[in-house]
Amino acid sequence: MIIAQTPLRVSLAGGGTDLQQFYDIEDGRTISLAIDKYVFVIVSERFDSKVYVNYSKKEIVDHVDELQHELVREAMRMTDLSAGVEVTMLADIPSEGSGLGSSSSLTVGLLNAFHMYCGRQVTAEQLAREACQIEIDICGKPIGKQDQYIAAYGGVHEFQYRRDGTVEARRVKISSADVRRLGSELMLFYTDITRRSSEILSGFSVRCPVHSFTHCAHGPPTRSARPREVANLAYFSTASLPKIGLKTACERLPAC
Repeated sequence: MIIAQTPLRVSLAGGGTDLQQFYDIEDGRTISLAIDKYVFVIVSERFDSKVYVNYSKKEIVDHVDELQHELVREAMRMTDLSAGVEVTMLADIPSEGSGLGSSSSLTVGLLNAFHMYCGRQVTAEQLAREACQIEIDICGKPIGKQDQYIAAYGGVHEFQYRRDGTVEARRVKISSADVRRLGSELMLFYTDITRRSSEILSGFSVRCPVHSFTHCAHGPPTRSARPREVANLAYFSTASLPKIGLKTACERLPAC
C-alpha cells in the first residue's frame, strides 16, 4: 500500500503571471507557500484485475480508460498503470473550489503515489511537469502552473515561468522564526462558498487576451499593466524576505 500526502498552498504574490498568456510574452514569477493541510492518495493492490476508485463517488471498472475521474484516469495512463488497483482520495478541506490549489495537489499526489507503486521515485520537477501536462495539455483546463509546482516542491518557493515553457524553482531563504510567525498569523476561514478556478480563469482569458499584456509606455497604469505589476510584487517579496524578514516585507508591499 502506498499513501501519498501532498500539501495545499497559499499564493503570496504573482498570481496570474503563471498563465501561458503572460509568460509567452515575458517571464512570469510567483511566490507560494505550502500549508499544513493536505490531500491524501492511497493506492493498494487488488486481488482482481479491476480498478476501484473511491472519492465522493465510487467507480468500479475493468480498465483505466473507463474511468470518469479524469485526473485519476490520466495519471494512471501517464504512469503506465492500467488495472488491478484500488485508489482512495481524501482531503483536509473541501476537494474542489477552496482556492487552495486542491485539484493540482491531487494531481501531484496521484502521480507520486502511482510512480511509487510502480517502484519509481521521481523528482519534484517531474511531478510538477507531468501534473501540468495532465491538467493543462490533456484536460484542457485554462489554469497556470504555480499550484502544481508548489504542491510538488512544498515549503516557501519562488517560481519563474520562462517563455520557452520551462520553470525555475528557488527556495525562499527565510528564518524558521519567520515561518513560525507566518503560521501563527495566517488565518483561513471556510465560508461554505466554493468556485471553480477554471471557470474564472477561462473568463480571464477572454477579458485579457495576449495583446492586453503589452507594456503601456505612457500614462498611468491601466488594467493591461496589472499582470506586470503582480509579477513585480513577487520579485519584491522574494528579494526582501531574506534581508528584512517576512513581517516587514509584507508590510512594505505596495498596494495594487
